Amino acid sequence: WGDAYSRSPYCAPDARGERWVVDRPITALFNEVVRTHPHATALIDDGDSAAYDYAQLSARIDAVADELAAWGVRPDALVPLLAPRCAGMIVGLQGILRAGGAYVPMDLHWPDDRLLDVLQQCSATVLLSVQSECQRCVGLGSPAKLLLVEDLVARHSGPPRPRPEVRGRDLAYVFFTSGTTGKPKGVMVEHRGLTHRIDWFQRQWPLGVGEAVLQKVAYTFGLSEWEIFWPLSVGASLVLAPPGGERDGDYLLRRACGQARAPAARLAAHVFVPSMLQMVLDRFDELEEAHASRGGHASLDALWWRSCPARQVVTCGEPLTADLALRMFGRISGAGLVNLYGPTEGEMTAWDVPRGEYLSKVSAGSPMTGSKVVLA
Repeated sequence: WGDAYSRSPYCAPDARGERWVVDRPITALFNEVVRTHPHATALIDDGDSAAYDYAQLSARIDAVADELAAWGVRPDALVPLLAPRCAGMIVGLQGILRAGGAYVPMDLHWPDDRLLDVLQQCSATVLLSVQSECQRCVGLGSPAKLLLVEDLVARHSGPPRPRPEVRGRDLAYVFFTSGTTGKPKGVMVEHRGLTHRIDWFQRQWPLGVGEAVLQKVAYTFGLSEWEIFWPLSVGASLVLAPPGGERDGDYLLRRACGQARAPAARLAAHVFVPSMLQMVLDRFDELEEAHASRGGHASLDALWWRSCPARQVVTCGEPLTADLALRMFGRISGAGLVNLYGPTEGEMTAWDVPRGEYLSKVSAGSPMTGSKVVLA
């Protein structure tokens, strides 16, 4: 992400002369990491304690991409994906992107009629899933061809097949809205928009090999793409919380402080909805109260919850209160805090929350560099 990168043909200057990515697919960033750091740890799945380096993960992605291409997936083709948070979810969505398609995440908690509606709206010819959801998918009765990630990986052999070039203007994903104000609608996002956002994240808080981000937000929700693509685009590790881990304050705090079971990973940055951050801080306070009730006698090693190595916390998706911001500074003392605001289909505004000041309110901030706010 240095001078050579900023001079690439994928970049263009903004109004201040700073060069930003304008037309590069997100897949190109991952492919570059595979080339330069093939043996760095790419993915850690806390659900089954498995880990994959970039070369291993890329080989699995190739298996999925080849099969999808054989079934006619091309740029802008919508491919629904039904999976829990697991390695197969990551291999599946990355395989869709590498084949040229756009992934459409579907939630396991959606009723069957909603799943079928999304499949119909996508004109899906292929439904990608994992073995654990096979019976659910079969029971839908959809005419779409069901493909399971594990089967595609197991039977794959030979070098990758030729595929269409993926461009920055191709669709990367489609998130369907909650439907609270009517029929759920698909929000379409192109590669170049996602790449610009990841570029901005990396310039603000550089990650690298040996560092990690925890993926805990539902992949149907518009924060998950930051958690997924940021580390995998820069050579860091993506750690998958086990299903339900996003509701377990003790797990989240232990993982943040390096106390989770192996394989270990240094979580340098966190993306939280404020209610999830509050749950983590509540668990911190519970441990402090328990420590005080025992007379406050313990070694520093025993006070593990006071040793969070995170450099940055990012909040988005819900209102951040001033009280919660001040609580975070008091408990994760080494981390900065930024609050983001914006819609799924657009760019964001960002506010760097000031440390050590009394806060009466939280600002929406200013646009990410390389984007602008338009009032209509």
